[in-house]
Amino acid sequence: YDEDMSRAINKRFEMEAMINEGLRSDQFVAHFQPKIDLGTLELHGAEALCRWTHPEKGMIPPAEFIMIAEETGQIIEIGRRILKQSCEVAFECNRSRTDPFVIAVNVSARQLLYGGFLGTLGRCLEETGCKASWLELEITESLLLIDDAAIIETLNSISQLGITVSLDDFGTGYS
Repeated sequence: YDEDMSRAINKRFEMEAMINEGLRSDQFVAHFQPKIDLGTLELHGAEALCRWTHPEKGMIPPAEFIMIAEETGQIIEIGRRILKQSCEVAFECNRSRTDPFVIAVNVSARQLLYGGFLGTLGRCLEETGCKASWLELEITESLLLIDDAAIIETLNSISQLGITVSLDDFGTGYS
């Protein structure tokens, strides 16, 4: 028995329970960081960032909950909500534009592997009226290290829909 280990395990279980409550109470929302063309200084898109405001603890940084949500599978539902919110914002931003305003959304390995992601993506596009060309899905380079034909097939299907797939934080991990 190690008291520090016990505290860490209890903290993790507490966070997992808080995430579940946060999902039940719609505490996870997308905030949008602008993407600016440095050549023209024009706003041409945004990146969706998952933010969690807990009613008692306030803003909880992603570094404190994303890893646990990923490990427990809660990231699938969090990701679905952020994707849908992003599609809604993309629709609104592109409503009166001729050139696309692209919203980038991070997608986790767990979402692609176990979350029925293509179905979720299709429903989000259909329910919001968002066009595929208004989305960019960012994956981490570590996902490409997983030798799984299903991932390659899913990424190809996403690309065939007209959605841009890009590497998020390229060069900071396993490259």
